Amino acid sequence: MNILIFIIISFIINFIIYKKIDLLSQLINVFDYPDALRKIHKKPVPLLGGVFIYINLVIFILLHSFYFEDQSLINSDYQDFLGLLITTSLFFILGFLDDKIDLNSYLKFILMILILYIGLIVDTDLNLNLIKFSFSETEINLGNFGIPFTILCFLLFINAFNMLDGINGQASIYTLIVFSIILSINYLDLLIFLNICLLFFLFFNLKNKIFLGDNGTLVLGYLIGFFCIKSYNLSYFKFSDEIFLIMCMPGYELLRLFVKRACEKRDPFSADRNHLHHYVIKNYNLINTTIIMQTLFFMPILLYFLLDNFYISFIFSLLAYSLSILILKNK
Repeated sequence: MNILIFIIISFIINFIIYKKIDLLSQLINVFDYPDALRKIHKKPVPLLGGVFIYINLVIFILLHSFYFEDQSLINSDYQDFLGLLITTSLFFILGFLDDKIDLNSYLKFILMILILYIGLIVDTDLNLNLIKFSFSETEINLGNFGIPFTILCFLLFINAFNMLDGINGQASIYTLIVFSIILSINYLDLLIFLNICLLFFLFFNLKNKIFLGDNGTLVLGYLIGFFCIKSYNLSYFKFSDEIFLIMCMPGYELLRLFVKRACEKRDPFSADRNHLHHYVIKNYNLINTTIIMQTLFFMPILLYFLLDNFYISFIFSLLAYSLSILILKNK
């Protein structure tokens, strides 16, 4: 399919979806209500982010079935896309239920493991079986530990990504940049389709019209992991540490908050206002906060591509994150 026609179709579909935002809000009836403590918006905001992303994914698969094939992502028997559709659908349903009835965090965690296991059984090419490093010739063959390790990687990143969704634009801009990085090394029509969707979402999110909700963060977190692992298994990413550097800042945040909450004898999955972006936005406006956060997120991988040195990039990421917390926490 001609790329220009493809982009036009994607734009029209998303324009129609977002023009019906009020109707969808009424039909779905899932809102994020302000509480004057952790949530500082003034009125209820629809949690529709995942709805739009999921609609775009389904539409893309329908278009794919009739008009074009993306052989860089899927096999000719459509098994890879079937796995993607099944797993994303289950994550969307889980996130929607959590937004609607506030599921127990431990039940949600167990269900996430089951969903990931189903996805890896359907799409065996998604398993991380061989770990390669840029700084060592040693390769780790995971063998039977491939599926548990892959599930662990997904769980860590999805939960870390969920923590990004605390201020408008942060999670969607992060996703746009990650998808663009993958597009630069592994051209995928689906990523173009999703990026157009995210641009529409970002426009309304920055105007406080819609939020991602768990139905959005679970789906996007899984999709980022899916495309990163797929690109790695297909050798578009040469080394596993390249993916680590893309995801390390959200990972540091996850580790710090889990340890902090555990030390305070609190539920590690509980919400609070101790995230890095909360510290930043206390001192800067939304635009400057977004610039600071995205710079922190992507400077490590940029340094790696420029210097071709994992150690420098890794040390920079640790220092940048640690200093940001120390400086901004009590500022």
